[in-house]
Amino acid sequence: MEVITQNDYRQRKSAQDDGIQSIPGSYGHKFISSSKLRKQGNLYFKTLQKKYQQNVFRFNIGVRAIALVDNQVIRAMFQNEKVTREDAAGKYITSYNLMDNLRPSIFSDNQDHASRKSFILQTLAAIPNEFIIQQSYHIIDKRFQQWNKIYRPAKSCKSIQASWDDEIQHLCCDIMCQLFMAKVVNFESIFQWYMEAMEKIKVPGLLKQRRCADVYNTYIELFKEMENSPYLPFYLQMGRRHSLSEDDIKETVLFAIIFNAFGSCEAIMRTCAARIGVLCNDDRNQLRKEINTAIREGNGLSLHTLTKMKRLTSFIAEILRTSSPVSLIFRRATQDMLIQASTGTYKVSKGQLLVGNIHLAHRDPDVFPEPNTFKPFRFYENPELMRYMVWEAGLYHDEAADSNHQCPGKKVVMIVLQMFALKLLMHTEFKFDVPPKWNEKHLHGLGCPDDRLILNRFSHDPSMMKIFLSDDVCHSSSTFIDQ
Repeated sequence: MEVITQNDYRQRKSAQDDGIQSIPGSYGHKFISSSKLRKQGNLYFKTLQKKYQQNVFRFNIGVRAIALVDNQVIRAMFQNEKVTREDAAGKYITSYNLMDNLRPSIFSDNQDHASRKSFILQTLAAIPNEFIIQQSYHIIDKRFQQWNKIYRPAKSCKSIQASWDDEIQHLCCDIMCQLFMAKVVNFESIFQWYMEAMEKIKVPGLLKQRRCADVYNTYIELFKEMENSPYLPFYLQMGRRHSLSEDDIKETVLFAIIFNAFGSCEAIMRTCAARIGVLCNDDRNQLRKEINTAIREGNGLSLHTLTKMKRLTSFIAEILRTSSPVSLIFRRATQDMLIQASTGTYKVSKGQLLVGNIHLAHRDPDVFPEPNTFKPFRFYENPELMRYMVWEAGLYHDEAADSNHQCPGKKVVMIVLQMFALKLLMHTEFKFDVPPKWNEKHLHGLGCPDDRLILNRFSHDPSMMKIFLSDDVCHSSSTFIDQ
């Protein structure tokens, strides 16, 4: 039986009198609710959605919150004039003491956000698309050559490597660091800081102090790597135009590389590899034929030829739909507001915490037919569906600006993903020891398969299908030097 306070009763009665749907559900006991959320993940949201027959409902995630779970209502999360960001991403809570107390722009809404976001936007705009393609291609090709030696064909049914995930993460790290720092940075350092700085360290006393000290020292190492980057003078020049201090500039670039770029891209790359590994032959051949035709007719691989690969773009979009690297997004209402869902109109009061579920918004049956089925050419057959895709802090087609929280690195991420998928499809053959699977119990798996990717075999052969870079890509160079 639901127990509500007298104040809640008055609010619901008033809402009903105004023709506004009352928000169903109860906050319940935080420990019980939190336990169910941890065990059931997105299934917990689906259970409550089915129970209340509503797409907006009250629940508890350790704190009282209101869940928004369809493709229409999640747009309320992007009304920046009515909501503010929370310092969280799922269960992860930013540990500012592990990053010199910098509050990254993605978690702020004040002038600091505008200055840092504007700096990042102008910096990214200065990177030629051709340079991203060139660097990604060569780094991926080099890594694939290494994998061809590492992953020898197995003589038995046993796997040939403990996990492919680490190698893909390492590849992503190399691409991002080369693009933004012109150097390779220690992957273990980046991964340790990435994981620890976004999660509370759960060990007691002196052990916690030592763990924090180790992670902070890792951050200092990364900070020194940034100081030694040949791109630093460009960053300093650009950052000063936005009234940022030298340390703020370095930390903002570091955060953009590690959390924004690496954190999202590595997860999607792992999922991409998993999906390619289980593609049927017909879908794989259609993708290969399209890629081959676009490169041949476009006189080499370039941004123009990538835009011609509609099926490949659709394949990556379907990965983002079914396996978003972020399941939950958090906002807090800064004023009373009405929100519209497919099940009605609801009133949210100032100060209430809102939790948008991207996983369910991307499975809204009113928008996506057969929402639980992975269809690689879904967006090729119906490009209009891209209007309903969420890109973490906004709709996919929303432009990033200093006044919003839309990801500024979408261009970089999408090109890297296309290059990775293209190379896997055209130049490799691989098989998993156990086919990857996805369930809906993982909130914090960044959209990746339930278990680690374990290869049974992998081969890389560039002669399988010819890929050559266009002249403008071959001759492209970074604009971050000699500015």
